[in-house]
Amino acid sequence: DNAPSSSTAASNLATTHRGRGDALVRRWRSGDFEAAVGEFQTGIDLFGVLLKRDGGDARWMLNLASLHYRMAGAYEKQGDLAKAIAYHTSELEYRKRLVLKDPNNKAWQDNLLETENKLTDLKAKVSVTSPK
Repeated sequence: DNAPSSSTAASNLATTHRGRGDALVRRWRSGDFEAAVGEFQTGIDLFGVLLKRDGGDARWMLNLASLHYRMAGAYEKQGDLAKAIAYHTSELEYRKRLVLKDPNNKAWQDNLLETENKLTDLKAKVSVTSPK
């Protein structure tokens, strides 16, 4: 557990890593893929620690879903559909937990549906490009 002891500090640090990862993805052509996924992974690790500390906190689940979405997008952009599917699958688990936590939250329901659709699309791409 390398996260700061303060949940606020750990959340701020994880959010900073997410922002740095986003900036690196925007500079993709300069070869920043590894740095971007490294930043996202650090954010995932930090929010994961926070979720272990307080498993019922929707903020941590929402941030973890968002970071898994970003990781999936990075790997998809890189052409690694298997890793993109794996990260979207993890994202889907967090989205399901959020909807179970608050079934009336329309935004969370929409996000869950979008993630399910994205996974379906990626799996279809893999099956089309896989040798028979």
